[in-house]
Amino acid sequence: MPKRLSISEKIKKCFTSPDEMFSAVKNEKMSDAFAYYALMLVIFLFANIAVFIATNYFLALQIFSYFGPIVHFGLVGIFMILFFLLMAFNFISAFMDHIFVKLLGGKSGYSATFKAISYGFTPAAILGWIPFVGLLISIHYFYLNIKGISILHKISMRRAFWALFLPVLVVIIIAAVFLTAFLVHFLASIQDSTYIIK
Repeated sequence: MPKRLSISEKIKKCFTSPDEMFSAVKNEKMSDAFAYYALMLVIFLFANIAVFIATNYFLALQIFSYFGPIVHFGLVGIFMILFFLLMAFNFISAFMDHIFVKLLGGKSGYSATFKAISYGFTPAAILGWIPFVGLLISIHYFYLNIKGISILHKISMRRAFWALFLPVLVVIIIAAVFLTAFLVHFLASIQDSTYIIK
């Protein structure tokens, strides 16, 4: 049985030896992954706030500014809102991925998928806030998720890749269909209003 890793060892091995890290967390409880992800999320959000204080740029603050009163909660309020939203999103994202993992032969339960997604967030939490580094970190983040799914569900890397890529593809297709329907409806309404004016 692999030895239990400390938090610092998990972070280090996410970058240096993900196989060993995921093998070590295989028998951990889901609550351990939950606590780890919560810690990584706190680090990520604090790092973004630090960048905002230094550069006056915080993407979440700009997004929230479009929602009026929400922005008046200030940094602490936005921190709390983002924390709970991202915690919930992690559960939902893992659930969606788990459906495709099982369809492609995954042999473990939901907790294995949750662990893969939660521990895979490590590079984004530690380095994802650095400007211009985000793209490389995103690639490593996706790779870690694939590696985690492959090890924890005992399936090939190829199957793990498709299990994580297909949900994204489905979301893109659904979004494209809705956007196309909206544009068709919008253009038709403009044409009708132009016809009425004439």
